[in-house]
Amino acid sequence: QHTERYCRPQVAVHMLSFKEAQAKVLSQKFAARRGKLDIGLLPGLVLSRDIISPRDLPAADIAAVDGYALRAIDSKGADRNYPIRLKACEGARGSQTNAGSGIEPGFCVSVSAGMAIPGGCDCVVSRESIESERRDILVYAECSSQSNIIRKGQDTKKGDRLFCAGRQIYPQDIGVFAQIGVEQAEVFLPPKVGLAALYGQEGQKDHNLDASCMLAAMARDVKAECSISRIHINDGKKAAKTMAGLLDACDLVVVAGNQSVPGYDFLNDTMLGLDLDLGFWKVNQHPGRQMAFLAGKNKAAFCLGGRLDEILFCFELYIRPMILNMMGNRDVFRKTVRGQAREDIIHKKGKTLFLTVCLGSKKGSYTFSPTHPQRALRSVRDAQGIVVLPENKAGLKAGDLADIIMIKESG
Repeated sequence: QHTERYCRPQVAVHMLSFKEAQAKVLSQKFAARRGKLDIGLLPGLVLSRDIISPRDLPAADIAAVDGYALRAIDSKGADRNYPIRLKACEGARGSQTNAGSGIEPGFCVSVSAGMAIPGGCDCVVSRESIESERRDILVYAECSSQSNIIRKGQDTKKGDRLFCAGRQIYPQDIGVFAQIGVEQAEVFLPPKVGLAALYGQEGQKDHNLDASCMLAAMARDVKAECSISRIHINDGKKAAKTMAGLLDACDLVVVAGNQSVPGYDFLNDTMLGLDLDLGFWKVNQHPGRQMAFLAGKNKAAFCLGGRLDEILFCFELYIRPMILNMMGNRDVFRKTVRGQAREDIIHKKGKTLFLTVCLGSKKGSYTFSPTHPQRALRSVRDAQGIVVLPENKAGLKAGDLADIIMIKESG
């Protein structure tokens, strides 16, 4: 039989509400790791330093359309009734242009969009406005100076700040980095997350390892580096040594399965012996009431149960926001939408209730209903969102509105 000592931490701690516990987790200040990475590894990360353009873009005046580059004065007066006849230069860049003064009067040069404008030319007439007669070109539209030309530095000038520190990087940004010649950028590096799967006896089904595998997948989805360790809690000294090594190597440690055996309790005898302060133990919520949070010296740790639904809720509402916060993200919460309950949901006041829900639509608005409450695996599998019912709310009736935290965009 477990004594009272193995039922709660030896330090008396006030049980927090869900909102208080979440705020305590996110109030922790961490000195994020920084480093330079190749641009192909950047999407999803946050810049820790501004990106300044090292060059003008475009690097020279270029054609905005396919057509012919010429002197605007040579097209003066041209229209459909009175075309202007010009000579097309030979060669891609106009080999008959004069090196000193550029293109000669009465000549033009074929160009493609993005091609540098030949010397002496100050406009481009589009192919739709010309007609070709052997080496002669008939121009049917007057072209003003600088028309259909993108000027040097018009897009970006050398020294322009293109991206500010603190901005998340998206896949399309990589094209911009490559275009301006940036091959690496300084970012906030993802935290190293150590996952500890507890087990009590050799040969028993290791549900906590299943939970740790799920945690690892969810953490990697937000770019965190993960490792999984198995800890046999029947050997207290070895468990303590393993945990100390894991905490030393990682920024964040998540323990799946707060198990106790006679004479030993993992939270009391191992976690509270580490160089961390106990932030809270037990939260007035269901599931996940037994959750513990510890932090100190730029490190943090969570102790969770081993149920998959509990893991899902605690990760989405506490751990994922903390990981994103450690990576310099400003927006750490999932998208939230408003939805209408499709059925009555019973909830006894007094504690916060987490529900996994599946989504539907009605007249362009979201609707939701709880996933399989008595079938834990299917409940996790089919979860598209999470509804949080606060401790002061006595359930929902069909048709009531509630906020839905979107964890999956489609079924």
